[in-house]
Amino acid sequence: MSGVEEDTWIYLKSTTPPLLDSALVKNGRFEFQGQLHDKVLYTMIGFKGPFYTADGAFKEYRLSDATVLWLENSQIILEGERGKLHEAKVTGSETQQDFMQLLSLPPGGLEKIMSFIQQSPSSSFLSVFLLDKHKEAFGREETAKLFSLLSETRRETMYGRRISEYLQPNKE
Repeated sequence: MSGVEEDTWIYLKSTTPPLLDSALVKNGRFEFQGQLHDKVLYTMIGFKGPFYTADGAFKEYRLSDATVLWLENSQIILEGERGKLHEAKVTGSETQQDFMQLLSLPPGGLEKIMSFIQQSPSSSFLSVFLLDKHKEAFGREETAKLFSLLSETRRETMYGRRISEYLQPNKE
């Protein structure tokens, strides 16, 4: 990690509080260790920066200079520069590579997402994440069709379990 002052904290955050972990950057390097309880986890990694209200008063510290990081139970390497973390190169996470591929496609809204899920229901954990994220927009019927395409290992993730719960008949 270039451009980072020695002993600067970098933070790993899930989509819901609290922070998952933090590490000190030493000699341009940092390390997180552990095992995921699930196959993959959508996270953000970045540095904290101050945020202010519209009138200029300090409000709180939040992640700034951050990027999406798909965690898997594998060695993942992030190479980047402070101030440009959104351009960081990530290797070791297949889901991260799928995510970057999806971002590189032309815009297409829900049709683009549906197409991605249909083309890679068993080869990408991103498919189950996207289906979970957009299940209400797709509606129960379309979500059920797409969910049936997913492999068992995709359905067993926390994202798959949320879809399964959504598809239960008595859910609003």
